Amino acid sequence: MKTKTIIITALFLIGFLFQPVLAEAATVDFKKAISKTIKYPAKASENGMEGTIWVSLDVDANGIMSINETNHSCCDKLHDKVVEQLDGKTIKKFNESMIGKHNIKLVFNIEE
Repeated sequence: MKTKTIIITALFLIGFLFQPVLAEAATVDFKKAISKTIKYPAKASENGMEGTIWVSLDVDANGIMSINETNHSCCDKLHDKVVEQLDGKTIKKFNESMIGKHNIKLVFNIEE
Protein backbone atom coordinates (compact mmCIF):
# COMPACT_ATOMS: atom_id res chain seq x y z
CA MET A 1 0.00 0.00 0.00
CA LYS A 2 2.80 2.42 0.89
CA THR A 3 4.58 1.60 -2.38
CA LYS A 4 1.47 2.47 -4.42
CA THR A 5 1.07 5.74 -2.53
CA ILE A 6 4.71 6.64 -3.08
CA ILE A 7 4.51 5.80 -6.79
CA ILE A 8 1.30 7.79 -7.28
CA THR A 9 2.76 10.74 -5.37
CA ALA A 10 5.97 10.58 -7.40
CA LEU A 11 4.04 10.49 -10.68
CA PHE A 12 1.91 13.42 -9.56
CA LEU A 13 4.99 15.46 -8.63
CA ILE A 14 6.72 14.62 -11.90
CA GLY A 15 3.62 15.71 -13.82
CA PHE A 16 3.40 18.88 -11.75
CA LEU A 17 7.05 19.72 -12.40
CA PHE A 18 6.94 19.07 -16.14
CA GLN A 19 3.53 20.69 -16.82
CA PRO A 20 4.96 24.23 -17.32
CA VAL A 21 7.56 22.85 -19.74
CA LEU A 22 4.91 20.99 -21.72
CA ALA A 23 2.61 24.04 -21.77
CA GLU A 24 5.43 26.21 -23.08
CA ALA A 25 6.24 23.62 -25.77
CA ALA A 26 2.62 23.79 -26.99
CA THR A 27 2.81 27.60 -27.07
CA VAL A 28 6.02 27.50 -29.08
CA ASP A 29 4.45 25.02 -31.49
CA PHE A 30 1.45 27.32 -31.94
CA LYS A 31 3.68 30.31 -32.64
CA LYS A 32 5.68 28.29 -35.17
CA ALA A 33 2.47 27.08 -36.81
CA ILE A 34 1.16 30.63 -37.11
CA SER A 35 4.45 31.84 -38.60
CA LYS A 36 4.17 29.09 -41.23
CA THR A 37 0.51 29.96 -41.89
CA ILE A 38 0.86 33.71 -42.34
CA LYS A 39 2.99 35.61 -44.84
CA TYR A 40 4.08 39.24 -44.89
CA PRO A 41 1.74 40.72 -47.51
CA ALA A 42 3.80 41.46 -50.61
CA LYS A 43 2.27 44.90 -51.31
CA ALA A 44 2.78 45.92 -47.70
CA SER A 45 6.41 44.85 -47.83
CA GLU A 46 6.99 46.61 -51.17
CA ASN A 47 5.46 49.82 -49.81
CA GLY A 48 7.46 49.70 -46.57
CA MET A 49 4.42 49.14 -44.36
CA GLU A 50 5.36 47.96 -40.88
CA GLY A 51 3.47 47.49 -37.66
CA THR A 52 2.13 45.29 -34.93
CA ILE A 53 -1.19 43.47 -34.98
CA TRP A 54 -2.77 41.93 -31.88
CA VAL A 55 -5.21 39.15 -32.64
CA SER A 56 -7.61 37.26 -30.40
CA LEU A 57 -8.74 34.07 -32.11
CA ASP A 58 -10.29 30.68 -31.50
CA VAL A 59 -8.98 27.46 -33.01
CA ASP A 60 -11.52 24.68 -33.45
CA ALA A 61 -11.00 20.90 -33.46
CA ASN A 62 -10.19 20.98 -37.20
CA GLY A 63 -7.52 23.68 -36.82
CA ILE A 64 -9.70 26.41 -38.35
CA MET A 65 -9.13 29.87 -36.90
CA SER A 66 -11.91 32.35 -36.14
CA ILE A 67 -10.93 35.94 -35.40
CA ASN A 68 -12.66 37.40 -32.34
CA GLU A 69 -10.94 40.75 -32.06
CA THR A 70 -7.98 42.64 -33.49
CA ASN A 71 -6.09 45.82 -32.78
CA HIS A 72 -3.23 47.30 -34.73
CA SER A 73 -0.57 49.99 -34.79
CA CYS A 74 -0.11 49.92 -38.54
CA CYS A 75 -1.93 50.80 -41.69
CA ASP A 76 -5.35 49.33 -42.47
CA LYS A 77 -4.14 47.59 -45.64
CA LEU A 78 -1.54 45.51 -43.77
CA HIS A 79 -4.04 44.75 -41.00
CA ASP A 80 -6.77 43.68 -43.43
CA LYS A 81 -4.45 41.39 -45.40
CA VAL A 82 -3.19 39.71 -42.24
CA VAL A 83 -6.72 39.15 -40.91
CA GLU A 84 -7.70 37.78 -44.33
CA GLN A 85 -4.88 35.21 -44.07
CA LEU A 86 -6.08 34.02 -40.65
CA ASP A 87 -9.87 34.21 -40.42
CA GLY A 88 -11.50 30.97 -41.51
CA LYS A 89 -8.19 29.40 -42.51
CA THR A 90 -6.66 26.15 -41.26
CA ILE A 91 -3.39 26.20 -39.34
CA LYS A 92 -0.56 24.49 -41.16
CA LYS A 93 1.00 21.74 -39.02
CA PHE A 94 -2.02 21.74 -36.69
CA ASN A 95 -2.15 19.55 -33.58
CA GLU A 96 -4.81 19.17 -30.90
CA SER A 97 -2.88 21.17 -28.30
CA MET A 98 -3.66 24.29 -30.37
CA ILE A 99 -7.44 24.04 -29.85
CA GLY A 100 -8.87 26.94 -27.87
CA LYS A 101 -8.57 30.68 -27.49
CA HIS A 102 -5.29 32.44 -28.28
CA ASN A 103 -4.11 36.01 -28.03
CA ILE A 104 -1.15 36.64 -30.29
CA LYS A 105 1.05 39.55 -31.24
CA LEU A 106 2.21 39.68 -34.84
CA VAL A 107 5.07 42.05 -35.59
CA PHE A 108 5.84 43.01 -39.17
CA ASN A 109 9.20 44.70 -39.66
CA ILE A 110 11.20 45.11 -42.82
CA GLU A 111 14.81 44.19 -42.17
CA GLU A 112 17.43 45.85 -44.28
